[in-house]
Amino acid sequence: MKKQSKGWLALISFGITDESFSIIATDPREDLPRAYVFGLITVPYIAWVSGTAAGVLIGESLPALFRIQYGNCALCNVCRFIDTRN
Repeated sequence: MKKQSKGWLALISFGITDESFSIIATDPREDLPRAYVFGLITVPYIAWVSGTAAGVLIGESLPALFRIQYGNCALCNVCRFIDTRN
């Protein structure tokens, strides 16, 4: 990529992921269009935020008993993992 402004580089660095970096880094074009790069970093970001919001909403709709049991199960698995390492 040619020399870019600091603001543009800050935006790219905020949204870069492993996948978008690999696509940008392996693209044979010397100067990628800003719209192309912006699309590459925006689509995964929107999907990540949407998935997180969906997880929160779905998690809040679960019965309290299931949330407690799942949390305890996860905690027990962590404790078992730590115990087997010692």
